[in-house]
Amino acid sequence: MKKVAVVKDDGSGRRLELWSNQPGVQFYTGNFLDHVEGKGGAVYEIHDGLCLETQGFPDSVNHPQFPSQIVNPGEVYKHDMILQAATDGIKYIFLGPIDIFLRLILQSENESQSLIL
Repeated sequence: MKKVAVVKDDGSGRRLELWSNQPGVQFYTGNFLDHVEGKGGAVYEIHDGLCLETQGFPDSVNHPQFPSQIVNPGEVYKHDMILQAATDGIKYIFLGPIDIFLRLILQSENESQSLIL
């Protein structure tokens, strides 16, 4: 696995690192969020969110220099992703659904211990 993305906020010291065994990352921003109501009464405006999706290169079958994305019968497909977050010296490593991960970070932001899930 290799580090494929880092998202950080210098103002708060929060950082999110994304590791994967996949060669590509699709990045989306919240360009079309326009006063969208979320959980707990949260309201999201334009650019209030982002998405990082690890993947193989979509057009790899047409580019021999790209890693193959073809899985033949009998082969095992393995897609791994690890999120590592840190804030104020606290590190979190997570291998599960992102919404649970983000809730844990928000709940644990002021704790002085590490969370490994």
